[in-house]
This record gives sequence, C-alpha cells and structure tokens, in this order.
Amino acid sequence: MRVLGLLAALAFLAGCIEFSDGAVMQASATATSRAVAVAWGDVADRGVADPLVVTNDGTVVRMTACGSGCWQRQETVALGASGQSIAVGDLDGDGVDDVVVGTAAGVTAFFGGAAGPGRAAGLVATDSAEVIGASEPYGDLSGGSVSLGDLDGDGDLDVVVLGTSNVYGGPVPTLATIAGDGAGGFGPLTGARNEYLSAGSSVVPPAVGDVDGDGADEVLTSEGHAALGTSYLVVYSGLTGAGATSIEVGPTAAIAVGDLDGDGLADVAVRSTGWTGNPATIAFDCSTGTSFATCGTPVGTDDGSTATLAIADMDGDGRSDVVSLGAGTLSVWRGAGPSSTHAFNAGGRSTHAVADAKGSFAVEPGATLPDVLVPLTTDGAAVRHLDNVTS
Repeated sequence: MRVLGLLAALAFLAGCIEFSDGAVMQASATATSRAVAVAWGDVADRGVADPLVVTNDGTVVRMTACGSGCWQRQETVALGASGQSIAVGDLDGDGVDDVVVGTAAGVTAFFGGAAGPGRAAGLVATDSAEVIGASEPYGDLSGGSVSLGDLDGDGDLDVVVLGTSNVYGGPVPTLATIAGDGAGGFGPLTGARNEYLSAGSSVVPPAVGDVDGDGADEVLTSEGHAALGTSYLVVYSGLTGAGATSIEVGPTAAIAVGDLDGDGLADVAVRSTGWTGNPATIAFDCSTGTSFATCGTPVGTDDGSTATLAIADMDGDGRSDVVSLGAGTLSVWRGAGPSSTHAFNAGGRSTHAVADAKGSFAVEPGATLPDVLVPLTTDGAAVRHLDNVTS
C-alpha cells in the first residue's frame, strides 16, 4: 500500500496542466477596439457559459462557439463610456447569470435572460440598473475593478468597486461597497466600507471570500504607499466594514482568494513583485478563522510585474491550483492538497506561452477541465481561447 501510494504521488507530481491554443475570437469589427476585461457567463440561459468581452471603446459583447475553432459575436451592448472591468453572478434571483460592468463613468448591472416576448436572449441595454452613477453620493467613482460577494450574509450578491474618485481634489483610489437586494436593485450596504485612500496609495483589485467562517464574505486587498515601498494585506469585514491590517506582503501586484487547504475557509495567494534586486514570488497564506498563517513555501515567478492571479481547480482532482498570467506566460502551480498540517503544497509549475497577452484572464466556471480566456493587445478586441487538454 505504501509503495502504491508513493507511485501515485510521483505520478501526480510528474503531471502537468496542459493547454492548446484555440481560435482567437474578435469581439469587434473595429480595428482600434481592444479587449480590456473578460469573463464567462450563462447570460442567455442556454446551460452553457459563454465568453463575455468588455472593450475599451465602450461595449460588452457575448461570444458563442460556431463550430470547431470558430467563435461568433452575439449581442453587443453599449456602455456609454470606456469599459474597464466585469463580474458575473445572479443579481436578480432568476437563476440566470447577470453581469456588473465597470466603466470610466461608473458601474452598471445588465441582467441576463432567455429570449421571450419583447426581449432578445442574453444581455439587453434596456434591462439594466445603475449601480454607481451620477445619482450616487460617490457618483464620480469609476469602475476600474468590480467584484461580487455576499458581504452582509443575507444570501444576495453585493458589489465591491475599486476605482478613482475626485474627492479631496483627487483623483484618489476609492474602495466602495454597494448592497444588492437579490431582485436587481442596489442601495446602501449596512456596515459599508467606502474608503478614500490617499493620493499615491498603491491598491490592487480586491478579492472577496469568507475568511472567518461567519457566513458573510470579507473584502481583501493590499494597500501601501509609494513612499513606503511595501504593502500590507488588509481584510475588511463585510458585516461591519471594519478594516484590519494583516501581514506585510511587499510590493504587491495581485491577490486571489480561494480554499487552498480544504477547510472551507477562504485563503489567499499573494503575488509580490519583490523589492529591488529580489525576484517576484507568490506566497500562500491560509486562514485559521482569526488570522493568516503561511501554508506553503513561496514560489518564485518570472512572469513580469503586472501579473494577475486566480485560484481554481484546473485539472478536476478536487484540489485548488494557483494560476498566474504575465509577461506572455500563463502559469499554473498545481495543488498537491493539504498536508497533515493543512498546508497548501504546490505540486509543480506548468506554463503555456500566450503571445500578445494583455495581462488579465478568466477561468471557465464549473468545468472539470476549465478553459481560459486571455485578452490580447491586437486589433478587433481580440481574445485568445485556451483549451484545457490536461489528461
């Protein structure tokens, strides 16, 4: 039995997460259009998550497969301002995915749905709701980054926005939280965290997850200042908005939240760009419910200073893996699962080159072997589809 267990472990460690280059989809017929954010969502109630592409010239576009290696545009919805970010979830309780899109002018929710009387399938401009716009107290807040989570524990998705606002003679980085009512409406969040950070602050797009097991999601980001040369992981309570500085994470490029050690609590992967002369690393910190503890040896990475992160099971083995994209390389550190001390044990790195990658990406939800979407810097709001062919 011990020999068989050792052989199985060696076979696991020898394995790789493998991708093949799928077709490049063009979300726009305009040459100067660029994809700035991507997501997957079943917004047309087809039972299939479709690629959703946000463009710099102010559109969100749904793409569908049209055969082997073929993608075609479906609806294109105008945003009214340059697109910046997107998040997907059911905001109105009908069981169909909706989207929240951040733009240079604010944040808007677009509701998904099947075709019906007076309504086309997918996203429709008239079936939308303002999340942040001119009528809000922070109406000048842009939607540079948007996330969804249940911050108040009522079972409905709320919205987290990190953007810039013009308060105090700005622009200054601003973190805002907005309550969703589960029926497509938005308003003030009890215990809301609306944080105006000082000019020169360094803040990465926040991640959302329940790190303390209280049934409500927390908001996690790293905050620092150029003069300090370092950042700290900060956890904001979804219930009260109170912020607590946690561990020092160095000059930080990205964070991701997910359950690394299988205990049901949200843990965090932090990508530090490293101090001058030091290599970039990804560190793994697991929640104990009241604090964070190192739960795996940090891994060095050479994928640039603007890499983005995600935590997802990329090979269908039930273990969380850590995904990073930067410097034209998609990297996956395969999770070997928790040890006897409930640590995250990375099982080796797999890499796949992505020419002209912009730096962000989206992992397909709910798939045993999830594919990945990567925005490109090329014409026509191009997006590369990476087919997960792990065996």
